[in-house]
Amino acid sequence: MSGLETQSLEQQLVVIHGVDGPLRPEKVDEGGHEKPAVDVNGKVGRAVWWNEESSTYMVHVFEAAYFAVPAANVRKYDPPSPADGGFDIAWPSHPEALPDFAWSASEVLAKKGWCLVQLIADEDVRKQAARQVSEFTKFKALKEEFVTDYLGREGAGKTGFIETELPDPDHVGSLKSDALSLFDRNLTNLAAACAPLTFDLLDFHFGDRTKGMLWTPYANAREEQALKPERLSEEDVDEGKVEEHIAFLQRRKLSCMMWLDNQGGTITLISRPDLGAEDVTLPLTPKKLLLLRSDRMTFRHSPVGSFAVLQSWILEEPPRLPALRIEGDAVSKAEAHGILKGRPYPEGDRVHVMSVMTRLPGDGFGPNEYWSMLLEGTDGEVPIPFLRWDVDLYCTKEGEPHQFGKAYAQHGGFCRHEQIYSFDNKFFDISDHEARYMSCSQRVFCEDGYAVMYRAGHSRESISGQPIGIFIGDTGSDWTPFNVVEYEVEVGPGQSLKVGGPATTASTGAGNSVLVSRLMHLFNMRGPTSSADTACSSSLVATGIAMSWMRERRLGPNMSHAESRIKESIAGGVCTQIGPGSYIAMCGLNMISPVGRCFTFDESGDGYARGEGVGLMFLKGSDKFEDSLEQNACMLGCCINQDGRSASMTAPNGPSQQACIAASMREAELEARMINLAECHGTGTALGDPIEVGALRNAMEPRDFALCLTSSKSNIGHLEGSAAAVAMCKCVMTVIMTKCAPTIHFKTLNPHLDHALFDAIFCTEANPYLYRCGHCQVSSFGVGGTNGHAIFW
Repeated sequence: MSGLETQSLEQQLVVIHGVDGPLRPEKVDEGGHEKPAVDVNGKVGRAVWWNEESSTYMVHVFEAAYFAVPAANVRKYDPPSPADGGFDIAWPSHPEALPDFAWSASEVLAKKGWCLVQLIADEDVRKQAARQVSEFTKFKALKEEFVTDYLGREGAGKTGFIETELPDPDHVGSLKSDALSLFDRNLTNLAAACAPLTFDLLDFHFGDRTKGMLWTPYANAREEQALKPERLSEEDVDEGKVEEHIAFLQRRKLSCMMWLDNQGGTITLISRPDLGAEDVTLPLTPKKLLLLRSDRMTFRHSPVGSFAVLQSWILEEPPRLPALRIEGDAVSKAEAHGILKGRPYPEGDRVHVMSVMTRLPGDGFGPNEYWSMLLEGTDGEVPIPFLRWDVDLYCTKEGEPHQFGKAYAQHGGFCRHEQIYSFDNKFFDISDHEARYMSCSQRVFCEDGYAVMYRAGHSRESISGQPIGIFIGDTGSDWTPFNVVEYEVEVGPGQSLKVGGPATTASTGAGNSVLVSRLMHLFNMRGPTSSADTACSSSLVATGIAMSWMRERRLGPNMSHAESRIKESIAGGVCTQIGPGSYIAMCGLNMISPVGRCFTFDESGDGYARGEGVGLMFLKGSDKFEDSLEQNACMLGCCINQDGRSASMTAPNGPSQQACIAASMREAELEARMINLAECHGTGTALGDPIEVGALRNAMEPRDFALCLTSSKSNIGHLEGSAAAVAMCKCVMTVIMTKCAPTIHFKTLNPHLDHALFDAIFCTEANPYLYRCGHCQVSSFGVGGTNGHAIFW
């Protein structure tokens, strides 16, 4: 075989043949034990990778062992059809391949309504799982009326639902001692991988999976009599078991049946009569997983001898009941929502945060991923990627004195390269030529701008022609030098001509003013737009402008012509670090930390570290009760002010910051003692942190409990134009989770912080709220003296 032919078998199913003598399984992890050599001829598995040096394939056989097999001793394996004892697809060899496996399985399910999967499992582990089923002691009798729904037509046997704990995957002994949990976890992983695909491929919204149900024959006549299905009683009806079972039947969409052991027999798949499909009969063999569309077909299980089945169902999300208005005083309504302590639901006409979207360092791509990253104390700062720029050319080496024209900082909070540069321009009906000259900021904002509207329940159709506003903080990027001075234009079919000068779309592709307008143009939205640049506070200023458009107007009866309020808008910020120019400029001003981290509140604070990313919120102004139920959070107040003439134009001004906080609290109708948490600007500078904490101390007293102080800049750096936006997104997640995320890189408190009599906690680990609801505030201060403050419930 040639090298090209051999490598073509990678990730394909193969059968091993013609090997002289037994082979010893390879050790693929440090904790694995050596196993004896075995005859591998006739074994089937997946050629996981090709080793060029040894000219061997690493084959992962269905018995869950790895063998290094010469290329001449493997050939492609085409499995028989499921009806002839084969299968449709095989279980993946690595967890990273599970999403692709779920996609393939979903395509098969969409096509024929069922999919038979060949499992990859160690024989000892499988036998141990089957033994655990036989030793299970919590079998219970099903209700006679429910038997067919669980066990199919003419199904019989004893059943029981399991509560399993996850085994330690790093210890083989743990897997063997709790093998049943391992197989149950595989069903959980499969359900999680299928979750994003069910709506597009299987026409339902994923909700959850049921507990694993064990199904095996009765051990003897006495056990059969004891576990014989009983008819429903009046007590069962009164306890709601019938309604619960009906809800299960309505929600179940996929049945997952995993055969851990059997001695033969068949299973017949029976489609609904209205589908007009013929019945399918499959032979029963161990280590098979049957995925079945429960909403389209049922089955008849006809085993021969003993068997052990682990079964679970994937459910669609529960139906949403229409929101009913709850009448009564504020406290009673809060108690009806489960809020026994803390401020009740804000009433009246409010600005609701309906959804958020993030794209941040540390894989904070999405609000849940962002929150997980914060809770885990992730450090998103990394060495400057070579794909951005060459640090040897534009940066001084560590230990060298600073040179003008070069940056001394070599770290930053960078997103993955593909998250910034890749762009699905076809989705937005943008030509390749135009997309080529669009700045990265415009690309990511197009994608995340639509994503945040989609998360709020909108579609292309619902936003077309609507007065939705867009208000974005954007301090620009280093994109302009990337606009080439020579480009190609098409002059005929298949013909192009090189033209000198900037491209025709270069000015719109790089302009900050176009960033907000482009999304309006793409989706035909008609609301106001604004791009704010006040340096570090840009996105909070943009949000303040959005609030000024969305606040309730109290106009006289003859002033309806002056109504200019909008009800929906996108607010946030975007920042991309794609060139060395701004890094060099900031280092020239000695604003960047040489260590490349924001040491918020720490005595080692010596400047800030830069970062990039997107933070967006979809806001909705409304007094409807339904919107209060659907909101992620409620923005109670937002204020912007200016330092005016202070010590210098770039120096922070404590009294102005304090005044901004106080004005925001007045709009929110809050007292200092009602604020739970402050998301600080927290750049980690020697001057900025003490002034900010001092302003908070003066504005946040008196108090009944300690105020939690934290800052996301310690995780992802200072995102400049987008800094306040991602801080506000963090506030939204904080009030949802009622927990304060930790500040990292914090070891020794800055001695200049005036905290002696300040009832505050500088959080270094996750701290829960005192109540089930609360308020979170965020501050942001621009280098030119423009301050912003917002409060969320």
